[in-house]
Amino acid sequence: MKQNKKRLLIILFILLIISAVAIVLVIQEQKMDEFGKKYEEAREYTSKIKYGLRESKRKEIFKALVKLQDMYTNLYPDDQNKQAEAYSMIATRYNCEEEIVQKIAVEGAEKGWVYEVK
Repeated sequence: MKQNKKRLLIILFILLIISAVAIVLVIQEQKMDEFGKKYEEAREYTSKIKYGLRESKRKEIFKALVKLQDMYTNLYPDDQNKQAEAYSMIATRYNCEEEIVQKIAVEGAEKGWVYEVK
């Protein structure tokens, strides 16, 4: 009889340990899922930042550049220097380098931002 009680206690103890391990594994899996989601969110956020600017700011710069170039085209149709001057003007307005404005112009053209300009 005492032998059976000892065996039963040992079996219960083993089941308790197995249950505890299973709970720990489930908790770890949940934490990994949460970490994975946060990692993806952070990766998505940082992927939208280029040249130290968020995509919304780059779109704003692109829109301003397109509008200025359109205005220069209407006012000075034969003056190509005015088109080039637009990059410099926008760079000054947004306190960034002209090279960045040129890269934003390429990005905007590639991504079709021109259709968002009104």
